[in-house]
Amino acid sequence: MRRIRRTLPLLLVPLGACSDLLNVAERIPTSVQIADSVLTVTRGARTQIAVTVLDQHGRPFDRLPGWAAPEWTTGSPHTVAVEGRELVAAATGETWAEVNVAGLTARAVVRVNPAQLRMTVHAVEVSQSIQPVGGTWTPILVQGREAIARVYLTGDQRNFFEPEVRVKVYHGAALVRTLPVRAQAVPTTFNPIAWAESWNVRIPGELIVPGMALLVEADPQGVVPLAAGSQATHPASGIPMPMDVRAVPPFYLRLVPVRQASGTTGTIGSHAAFLDPLLRMFPVHEYDVDQRAVYTTSASTADGAGWSTILREIAALRLADGSDRYYYGVVNRTSGGISGIGYLGYPAALGWDQQPQGAQTLAHELGHNFGRFHAPCGQPAGVDPSFPTVNAVLDWPGLDVRAGAVREPLIYRDLMSYCDPEWITWYTYRGIMQYRDTYDWGMVPQSRAAEPVLLVWGTIRGNGEVELEPAFQIRAAPRLPDAPGAFRIEAQDAAGATLYAFSFDAPRVEDGPEGERHFAFTVPQRALQMDRLAQVRLFAGGKQARLRTSVAPSGGFQPVPPRFSVSRAGNDGVALSWSEAEHPVVMVRDPRTNQVLSFARGGATQVRTDAAELELLFSDGVRTTPRRVQIR
Repeated sequence: MRRIRRTLPLLLVPLGACSDLLNVAERIPTSVQIADSVLTVTRGARTQIAVTVLDQHGRPFDRLPGWAAPEWTTGSPHTVAVEGRELVAAATGETWAEVNVAGLTARAVVRVNPAQLRMTVHAVEVSQSIQPVGGTWTPILVQGREAIARVYLTGDQRNFFEPEVRVKVYHGAALVRTLPVRAQAVPTTFNPIAWAESWNVRIPGELIVPGMALLVEADPQGVVPLAAGSQATHPASGIPMPMDVRAVPPFYLRLVPVRQASGTTGTIGSHAAFLDPLLRMFPVHEYDVDQRAVYTTSASTADGAGWSTILREIAALRLADGSDRYYYGVVNRTSGGISGIGYLGYPAALGWDQQPQGAQTLAHELGHNFGRFHAPCGQPAGVDPSFPTVNAVLDWPGLDVRAGAVREPLIYRDLMSYCDPEWITWYTYRGIMQYRDTYDWGMVPQSRAAEPVLLVWGTIRGNGEVELEPAFQIRAAPRLPDAPGAFRIEAQDAAGATLYAFSFDAPRVEDGPEGERHFAFTVPQRALQMDRLAQVRLFAGGKQARLRTSVAPSGGFQPVPPRFSVSRAGNDGVALSWSEAEHPVVMVRDPRTNQVLSFARGGATQVRTDAAELELLFSDGVRTTPRRVQIR
């Protein structure tokens, strides 16, 4: 049955035409029809409604006899009363009216509107992921990113008016776009959880620029008879509401497929799918993601120590590559337990490849990279003591702009917790926005001059133990601490005299061994006096670690020729073996790209590459012996 909504005037509508309802063989009355299946009237209105009797072929009879006059009943006489042949709209509300014509019946919905409605634009929400709603809050938006404006109208009583809304977008004083929003009913309560109870319109990203402002006009066609005290514009002053539009830097990410000693390699697949949760939730608009050559590790994700080792290697890999991008290693997890690990406030992390959980893990670990602690749900370590909600529930309703769907606060949990389903809180969103605004401008890829450096890297464990990884002499861009800190590195000669020293802070590992920290720096060799360098020492919390060259400085440091063998292993692999006692770690590089393929440990490994030539860097702890080898 067709659905027609209209407000009926106070007119007497004829009940039928003027011929008899004849029961002749060729025409049998079979049904009665009301003109409108949904009738909308105003309180106090008196009306008659046209009805028609149809035969078995659906053809109307011309007239109704007197003995077949329509008889009306209603579901709520308090709302719609029957007085003779008239229906009287007595009170605001909804009910049904049923007509009976010679035993044939039909029913229609009757909606009664108030004579006047005090309608108010209660609030306007403009969101790209999550925003506080109401009050005098100025929305904070990312420049160029699509948003959704939600306009919340409320009425002081139940009604069935369906006004339209217009959202006007200004750039400064100039109106640049008027966005109409379809007509719908006016609710009596403010309910940001209900998507259908707000007037929603997408604002294209090209309109979201600094200097943007919005003006909302409700019911421009005058559908609603407004009562005193109504507010049909927002702001009420009629002056467009300014948006806080911020330019954020592009997000540069490098995905690193990791091959473990077991032979399993992380599968990345679609970059867009891997980044999907992050792009839906985080204050990110422009981004660039690429994929690195496979990195081979000698460690395993079968335990937490293996995860920690691989993460440390990913951080060193980034410096050895001379990259400014965020680095995210992707592993194929060999057992249950850990699914991701990352640094707090440092651009490197590691996670599993199983989807869609792998994409959610990437967003969580990069949240740590953006400076966020854990949220309090699921019993994670390192919970943010300032987190504003219990059990990490959302502090405001979230908004998935891509899906056009609300994320309810009491159902969804902050993505920095260990609970599902997940979305981002305003607290976390704002914190990431502030971090990116403060630090991420330095993450934009730029040309950095490479020079001879010493890669110095290691671990400070939660129990106070410290470890230095074997250092490597390479060519890369220098990277030194941004500020002094609680830990110290000293480069010394054979007699223990300090040649160079610096202090630093080390980023904390999240979702890994409790209290663990890693560090990696590329120190210019020109500052180290390499002709005298004999040892590197790490001082942290009263503990120290030391690496010394195994070569005596008689007439200068003369490295011992490394003992090793290489051979082709399949179509895309190279088998390498060497003396672990002489060289605990070997850096394997592709000379075509200068990318590190492995920090090989344990005296033997198999690296995934199709290169015909490799560069092997053998470290004795402090000094490096390079070798170029042909692969046969």
